[in-house]
Amino acid sequence: ANTDAQDAICAKVIFTGHMMEIINAADRAFAEASLFDQNPPMKNWPADHNWKVMELHPTSIFVLYHYGGADDVPLDDYYKASPQPAPPHYQQIAVMPRVNIPRPETQQHEQMARWMVHILSWGVLHTISTNLDGAPFGHVVSFSDADASGRIFVYMTKMSPSLRDVDTNPWVSLSLSEAQVVSQFKDGLPCRGEIAEEPTCARLTLSGKLEKVSQSEITLARNSVFGRHRTMWRWPKNHKFEFYELKVAQIFFIDFYGGVKPMSTKQYLQAKVQNGIIEAWNDLYLPEELFAGSGTKCSSTIFPWVMSGFLVAAVAILVLFFYQRRRRAEYMQVEIKDSEKDTVQSGIRSQGGSFTTD
Repeated sequence: ANTDAQDAICAKVIFTGHMMEIINAADRAFAEASLFDQNPPMKNWPADHNWKVMELHPTSIFVLYHYGGADDVPLDDYYKASPQPAPPHYQQIAVMPRVNIPRPETQQHEQMARWMVHILSWGVLHTISTNLDGAPFGHVVSFSDADASGRIFVYMTKMSPSLRDVDTNPWVSLSLSEAQVVSQFKDGLPCRGEIAEEPTCARLTLSGKLEKVSQSEITLARNSVFGRHRTMWRWPKNHKFEFYELKVAQIFFIDFYGGVKPMSTKQYLQAKVQNGIIEAWNDLYLPEELFAGSGTKCSSTIFPWVMSGFLVAAVAILVLFFYQRRRRAEYMQVEIKDSEKDTVQSGIRSQGGSFTTD
């Protein structure tokens, strides 16, 4: 809570391994019972669609939940762990900001894709891993679409394994799901009462090259990203964070039955979407003028307290200034008295007299 999805303390677990179909009848029955318990709508999916029950056999588990770097969890330790009972399906606290933009109609594919990109603030960035022998690697990143333009900017550190992958192969994919949208939750389930894998729960994957933002567009990227993610500005400078843009070249989109909906990059970018107000969830807000041109209004919840802090600091500085000035004046008066006394004593000596001091 009160942080950003990309922040290290927002826990993330990444499983890498092999997906294999479950053939054994007993194992399949166990897996189906588990799936149907967690995802009730699956029970009603068409039987003639030739569904397969698959199992992920992990070969690597990557965990990030604190500052100082990620941890590789040994498989034996993972399977030996005893977690707390899972909450009912989808009964979790969502970390998405609420939006005031209505959902486009189902057949408006381009507008729907742009709506998702605009209202969502984080997704999963997939790279070809250099550490896992070319296996796919997904990493949570926060992004912004620059005033509902459809362009995608991110703020990433060179310490990220994803950027090390990009140095070798710049082609990436960013996956988004309508299941992340809080305003579409109903009865504890996303997508108006469905589950994330349901075709009517829109899914979008944007693929292309991830490129460092040019110097001429740094201001645009900074205003866009910091305007949406208001804690990023205080992330450590020595971690070498930089702005990058995903240059969209291919689009995978589903929002209804019937398979993937063809969509070109030109159609995606030309679609119109309302530039709405995002109710950010971060504790710390910055003055709106710092984000000129970002198109995102800043809340003033914390700003009065910040200004009060500045006022207290200013008063303290003034008190210290006048105190030092008074001390300086007293010191000057002592110096004047000593100088006058020296003058008198010098006059008495020149006349051959004597004197005593107090």
